[in-house]
Amino acid sequence: MERALGIHWHIESDSFRFHTRLKDQPETRRGILSTVASLYDPLGLIAPFLLTGKRVLREMCRHGTGWDDPLISKLQPVWRSWKSDLANLDKITIPRCYVPADFGKVTKRELHHFSDASTYGYGQCSYLRHVNENGTVHCALIMAKSRVAPIKAVTIPRLELTAAVVSVAASNTLKEELGISGIDEYFWTDSKVVLGYINNEARRFHTFVSNRIQKIHLSTTPQQWRYVSTDKNPADLASRGSSASKLLTSNWFTGPKFLWEKEVSPEVIPEIPVGAPEVKRVQALNLESAEQVTLSDRLSKFSSWCKVKKAVARC
Repeated sequence: MERALGIHWHIESDSFRFHTRLKDQPETRRGILSTVASLYDPLGLIAPFLLTGKRVLREMCRHGTGWDDPLISKLQPVWRSWKSDLANLDKITIPRCYVPADFGKVTKRELHHFSDASTYGYGQCSYLRHVNENGTVHCALIMAKSRVAPIKAVTIPRLELTAAVVSVAASNTLKEELGISGIDEYFWTDSKVVLGYINNEARRFHTFVSNRIQKIHLSTTPQQWRYVSTDKNPADLASRGSSASKLLTSNWFTGPKFLWEKEVSPEVIPEIPVGAPEVKRVQALNLESAEQVTLSDRLSKFSSWCKVKKAVARC
């Protein structure tokens, strides 16, 4: 067993594993932060599990808890359940290679990025999809991110859009680090509102939305964005959090079933509904004159011929 950046590499099986041997910390804001920060996961492989611990910290900050104040009573069951679930991380085994050894010649590679948001947080996960010469498909999780929702209330469509921006940032990082040329990319979200924003070309949005739409358009095209239902979106775990035991039985590490099919068909993207809250209202003013005013009528309003000459010269 070798260690690299907080992750254990089992050489014989060529897989990544997690071993938690944490010190007993007091149930204070300082102790909880020390426990959560001690789990270093640079690739986000257990991002849904870490989100639950971050949520406890966010709630303590929202209640104004001091660094050495005890944990409030309503958060104690959540924290103790999360802490007891740390032992299940030892059961997680992630293959280091993206494809099996006997997979054969790869003829097609695709990157699929999923994003989602909830009242608890927002996140994304990226999968590398390989197709060999026999049409066999293999998918593997290569990167994920999860962040808690800000303490200040933000609407779900805005959080969904922020998660989409995180997916674009992850895409830019992966394309640079993987060094694979000629790879197709697809971005999936279960928010039809966000897809309407991205595919819009006629309406103007408020500053928060327009800035993030601009970031998305700089690195992607609207044709790359697709809709996925919530029950098939693996990023739902990254936005709501999950226990380690649930991660073992979910599709988090393998991706949704439709990615394992030979052909992945997208659904139709809807248009932005009329009266959407993020769309700027445009007002048009139409003036009509009831009677015709001639030049002589305008000149008659001047008190002297000198002033008329000055006005005409100025015009």
